[in-house]
Parts: sequence; structure tokens; C-alpha cells
Amino acid sequence: MAGWDRKPSEFMVQVKGDLTQQRRIITMEVLQGVVMASPVDKGTFRASHQVTVDSVSLTYDLEKQDKGGGTTISDGMTAIASIDKPFGESTVQTNLPYAEELENGHSGQAPAGVYGVTFAAVTEKHR
Repeated sequence: MAGWDRKPSEFMVQVKGDLTQQRRIITMEVLQGVVMASPVDKGTFRASHQVTVDSVSLTYDLEKQDKGGGTTISDGMTAIASIDKPFGESTVQTNLPYAEELENGHSGQAPAGVYGVTFAAVTEKHR
């Protein structure tokens, strides 16, 4: 008699794990995209990107700088590692007062903005 060698519930656990991992991967790609596409003068905008999981932050720090982006990505990866379920809200954001102007192309280094360009690239990659 034919049968399952694994319970269907084990399949559900596998799917949940796969979806959770995919959520982490996409959040990581968005973070890396916005950080590395950010225009840099002193590194304040590049340092301002934050990752929150199932919440949002309303804070910013005008003194924080990260010209290379490594510290910002590392901090974001710590938050991304806390993603433990497949569905929820993973937010990559900046709250700097001048961020909207940069997103609208007011920088020669990022004339098309940062977030919209990254969103389009990550969306296309995961079609």
C-alpha cells in the first residue's frame, strides 16, 4: 500500500521555514540596496537606514555616520536575524528630515532616488 513517508504536517513546517528564510533574504536585499545606493557626503544618510521587524521606528540620529555602509548593514542584519515567522512586516526605512528630497532626486549621486529604485530591482529579481 502506497503512503506518505513523512507526515503532511512536516511539509507545512518546511514551507513555513522556507517562507521565513525568503522574507529574511528579501529584507536583506532591500537593506543592502538602499544603503549602497545612498548618496554619501558625510555618511549621515547612509547611516540612517534602519530595519524593524513587525514594528516601525520614528527615530533618527543626525550625528551617526557610515560612509562605507558596513555598520548600517551589520546593524540591519541583526534585526533581520530576528525574523521568525513567514508573514509579518519587515521595514527598511529612514526618518531623516531631508530623506524625501533625496528620494525625489535632489542628489547627483542618486538622481532616481534610493528606495524606489531598490524596490523595483528586488521586485524584478523575485518575480
